[in-house]
Amino acid sequence: MLPDKEFEDLIRQKMAALDEAPPADGWKKIAADIKPPKKPRAIWWWIGPLLLLLTGAGIYYYTNKSSVKKPDETLTITENKKNTPVAASVNPDVQKENSTIAKRNNKIAPKSSKLSQPPALSIKTNKSAITSLKDKTIQVKVSPGDKLNAGRTAGEGGTRRTVPVKADNSITLILADTMNQPERQPALAQPGDIAKNKPAESAGADSAGNLVKPIQPDSVLVAAKKDSVVPENKALDQEQKTEEAEKKNKPNVWEAGFSFASRYAFRQFTPNASDNIFITQVNTRNKSNPERLGYEFGFNLARALTQNLYVETGLAWLQLKENLTYTYTNGTIDTIVVTATTNQTRINPVYKMEERRLASSYAYGGWRLGASYYFWNNGRRRFNFSVAGGINLLIKGETQEYQNGQYVRKVVFPSRANILEQANYNLLVGAGYNTRLGQHFELMLMPSLNYFMGSTFKEREPLGLRPYSLGLNIALKRRFSRQN
Repeated sequence: MLPDKEFEDLIRQKMAALDEAPPADGWKKIAADIKPPKKPRAIWWWIGPLLLLLTGAGIYYYTNKSSVKKPDETLTITENKKNTPVAASVNPDVQKENSTIAKRNNKIAPKSSKLSQPPALSIKTNKSAITSLKDKTIQVKVSPGDKLNAGRTAGEGGTRRTVPVKADNSITLILADTMNQPERQPALAQPGDIAKNKPAESAGADSAGNLVKPIQPDSVLVAAKKDSVVPENKALDQEQKTEEAEKKNKPNVWEAGFSFASRYAFRQFTPNASDNIFITQVNTRNKSNPERLGYEFGFNLARALTQNLYVETGLAWLQLKENLTYTYTNGTIDTIVVTATTNQTRINPVYKMEERRLASSYAYGGWRLGASYYFWNNGRRRFNFSVAGGINLLIKGETQEYQNGQYVRKVVFPSRANILEQANYNLLVGAGYNTRLGQHFELMLMPSLNYFMGSTFKEREPLGLRPYSLGLNIALKRRFSRQN
């Protein structure tokens, strides 16, 4: 048993040791007991917005991809070894040309019963025009009243044969082609004169001369263009003009509106630096505290990239509130509990506990840029999925400090030395419902989650506060449509 003097000296030594300042790494020792360990962020949290942005970009690319017009393919019909005789009635406009065909034909007919080969016929037409004439033969419709009368007239150097053709009001000519026989030589009966220097022929030659003469390719080319090629070209040109007109007259859709959102803040605590106090308990139980409810006003502007994809931007005024209460001790010993047993004495210090409450209010000015994709659109209502990111600049903030229930002070920030104090970034994700109000207005209701990627307390307190807010966006938008 120690005498009273020695016992007092021992107590005095123990008290002197307990009055030492707390260690610098005091927060690290108790951090694991106060805040839960950080969980790794799920990969799908980043993959979802990335897939949405890539999908919107792909839709915009394929929608506005300009179609490349292929050049018209041409087909040349050359002379075929076999002649295809074709007869046709000629209208009065071509009758004058029939009288000059004999003059233009300067070839001397051979002394055989075979007809001379006509010149090659080259027709350039669209691929669609040739395809439409596939597997058809060249035919000519002759009116029942038309007659081919053959006669002979005496001429210089021999006999001249003429083939008068009765004039008619129309000419019908159907050209055709096949894939296996791309070359055809149409022939058409024309009244022609035999060359003046042609000698008299025999009866066999006369009978051969009475046969139908080949037509000049010029008239066949004109008829072919008139009946088949020209309508096809006109149809293609009309279709192209229609597409160009639709693309040119496509309206530019703009949307502008005002929004209001309630913001209820949740909290995540992180240490800022080493501290000189020991935080023993953080109060996170009062989840429905009205002092943590804020609001947001905004003006938004959107432009349609496609029918369903819109790019949006806007300015917002954000009012956030925070309320934090924690219990701590600064290392001051309040009382000492001494326990004496047989051959042993135990001294337990009791630290002084205090409660601190911080009630903060923040006014932010924010700018946001994002995209919205609309789906399930029936003209009256549609749904949307929105992703946006932005920056918030602290305009005015204040924190009221309470110590053990008593008001202590009020801190106003940002300070003049650092106007960018507590500026942070935020990310917004939401899905909403839109309904039409009249012809130009639209009402949107969208629950959204706004996550702030920055601490709101910074270095003022031993712990940082990173809030994320859950709210309901209510927006009234007006649609503007402007023609190009």
